[in-house]
Amino acid sequence: MAKRSFLLCFFFIFIFTTSKSQTLEAVKGKVFDYDSKLPISNAGVQVIKGNKSIYNTTSDTSGYFSIPFNIIRTFITLKISHLNYHSSEIQLDSNKTAGLNKIPFLGKFELTANTIHLKEVIIKKNRRYRDTSSIDLSKEIFERSVMIDDLFSQKGLSKDANGKLFYKGNPVSDILVNGDSFFGKSTAGIYDKIPALVLNTIEIIETNIDSLTNTTLLRPTIKLNLKIKEKYQKGIFGSISPGVGTSGRYVINTELYTYTKQRQISFIGGLNNIGINDALAEPVISFSATGNNIVKKYGKITYRNVFLRKIELNFSAKVKSESKVYESESERTEANSNQFSKTRNSISSSSIEIEDLKFDLKYRIDSLNLLLLDNTFNLGEIKNLDSAQYYIQSDAGKIFSDVYKKRKIYSRSLSNSIKYEKKSFIKKGRLFQVEIGSKALLNRTDERVNILDQSNQGLGLSNRRIKENDLGLNTYFTEPLGDHGFIKFLASYKNETSDYLSNVTDTSNYASNNKIRFKTIYLSSGIVLQKTFQKTSISGILQGTRNTRELNTEQNPVPVFLNIDLDFRMDRRINKKRTLQGTYSIKTNYPTVNQLTSMDNTFDLISQMDGNAKLKPEIKHNLNLSYDFKKSDSLNYTIASEVSRYYSKHGINTRAIIGKSQINFIDNIGTSTSSQISLSISKIFSSIGLFNYRIGLGYNEMPNIVNGEKSVTSGIVLNQSLSTTRTLAKALSVSPSITISYNEYVYNTKKQTLASLTYTDKIALNLWGFQINNYPIINVDKGNINNNFNWALNTEVKRFIFNKYGIIWIKGYDVFKSFKYRNNTFGPTYTQSIKYSNLNRYFLFGLSLKFNNFR
Repeated sequence: MAKRSFLLCFFFIFIFTTSKSQTLEAVKGKVFDYDSKLPISNAGVQVIKGNKSIYNTTSDTSGYFSIPFNIIRTFITLKISHLNYHSSEIQLDSNKTAGLNKIPFLGKFELTANTIHLKEVIIKKNRRYRDTSSIDLSKEIFERSVMIDDLFSQKGLSKDANGKLFYKGNPVSDILVNGDSFFGKSTAGIYDKIPALVLNTIEIIETNIDSLTNTTLLRPTIKLNLKIKEKYQKGIFGSISPGVGTSGRYVINTELYTYTKQRQISFIGGLNNIGINDALAEPVISFSATGNNIVKKYGKITYRNVFLRKIELNFSAKVKSESKVYESESERTEANSNQFSKTRNSISSSSIEIEDLKFDLKYRIDSLNLLLLDNTFNLGEIKNLDSAQYYIQSDAGKIFSDVYKKRKIYSRSLSNSIKYEKKSFIKKGRLFQVEIGSKALLNRTDERVNILDQSNQGLGLSNRRIKENDLGLNTYFTEPLGDHGFIKFLASYKNETSDYLSNVTDTSNYASNNKIRFKTIYLSSGIVLQKTFQKTSISGILQGTRNTRELNTEQNPVPVFLNIDLDFRMDRRINKKRTLQGTYSIKTNYPTVNQLTSMDNTFDLISQMDGNAKLKPEIKHNLNLSYDFKKSDSLNYTIASEVSRYYSKHGINTRAIIGKSQINFIDNIGTSTSSQISLSISKIFSSIGLFNYRIGLGYNEMPNIVNGEKSVTSGIVLNQSLSTTRTLAKALSVSPSITISYNEYVYNTKKQTLASLTYTDKIALNLWGFQINNYPIINVDKGNINNNFNWALNTEVKRFIFNKYGIIWIKGYDVFKSFKYRNNTFGPTYTQSIKYSNLNRYFLFGLSLKFNNFR
């Protein structure tokens, strides 16, 4: 305890010592369009002293940017630029900055839009292009605090809320370094840890030609190629983020990347007891309905090397473990009877998993021939200890029971594949591919149950096992149809053999042994057609599959299923502002081995799952239409609709006996329909900033069978959401979001309703160099399931240190200890509400620090 108090005291001293030495407030400016007077977002603002860039930032959606006061006290030049505007340079001397300590506002800065004069325009039908725009950075001098990620917004690129890059409104599909992969496609976040000084050139590669089939695309693909200076062809960079807190909370995350010209190695890992799944440079604290007192440990290593420019070796492995102790309380009402139940669970759970241990080898024989080998291994084990108290009220009376359950789940899988790819020398785009793959899987579940009720004591033992072996062969042949289309022929064969074994002893001393072998064969062939016209692109897949499933327990002839799958897509660009997209598909959903058996079942006094070895495939017809209208650069409308029709629908078949646990299994239950339609509006206002609104209406049918009688539970869902971002003052901004929903489900003549309202916000305040963010939430539920009011607040205070290489932060979860959320569920024949008790308030104190060896 004394050691922890010393650490906290040291942390506070560090914060306020830093604060005392850096109390000068940042100053703001605003960028807007000279003609429309609308704010310009993502405008690059560069502070130049002499010939050296000493600070970079960008304007927000309201056009505002901020610069630390101590940077502009000396003579500097302010350069403001945007891809679609003429750049502007403003000289700032001591006379212009003298009054900023009283009124910290630099002023408003106008940018004039670029004007392009065209003497003659020649429109070429379906022009094919592969354009590369180069941005030369070789002569620019950047401070080490300016990262590559900071440059993206200055060079005409933008990011959405999820961090995805866009260029001219089109998504960036990949980021290459020196023309090659750099730590994979899903690592765009690493570029906020690499200083911009390593860059020689940024290449923006835009093309409407597909690299594999050589056909013209309606929508271009965009890639970035970052060329690194020769002296930085090898390096190390990463981040570390440790933190400690109240209630024994802790977190430490780290990322380490090292590379040379041919080799890349990375390690990402961490441990915490606040339920964070992945290593982040700065932990994100968010509300969780299922608890936050969860211990997680994880580590991932990747290795990539290229030999002789022909052989590429990739290796990756991720190991993670999780342990948690929590309590929950659920209330459930059966729509098909007068049964009501309440269950209190105390659960201790632990798991360890090796996830995607992968070894890939790519051998480029020559420019036309490629060989790929892929091996993936997964291993997992889950252990649960569950103590449950049941209260069940039905026409048979009242039951009070205690159930103690010990459950262990083990899984293992190994998959291998070899793929050969042959391109044609005679005709570009002609391609032959063949792939052979295999998979071996083993799942095992052991469960021991002790039951104590008012009259007797019982014991249940069960162990279930599935062993599966798959073998598959896939072939593809692609033939180009000129420059604007292709046709592809495909054929495949797959053989699945599954052995299921179960041994069950229930509380009535009834023992059963069940041994089933499934042998399933899929034989399919099909055709793929793609064609691009001047404003329209169409593509379609037509595939037929012959499916047989043989059971060792059946003496009847093996049933044969003949299924047709279809996927037709249309994309039409009516003009630069209007687009129409549509899809129609027929998809066959084949039963999984867990649906055919009772592998996933766990003992429960209210409801259990059984398998259905005779379950047939489900057929889904789906029609989807979307119309997008961009009225202006600041206003966009989207109308979307979807209709689905199911045949041989997979639904719940229930055998219900009053006073006993329900037995459910998946069965083919006729037809059903679901549909939805929505309208989305996105608008940027000069006064309030970004505004988003969406309204949607949905209809859903859930067919079910109870004791041989079929019925359909139908429901409607109405959703509305509104979100915006607004700067209220120079140092204060808000990002409120409101979601309103109404759910209504009808089972026979019984109607269940639930109306919900949820308000969330981010209230950001910049004060004396500190960033203070508050995240309130208010949730109101009213309906037949339950009435609930819930409110809570998360908060964080942080400050940049070490020239933006570090952040010190304090984060608080559920500051007022008021978060009490309930999960509400509508089932086909029941409604259920669950709440969790391990939602504890805590405060976390920490530091996030970037590091690299670039000088």
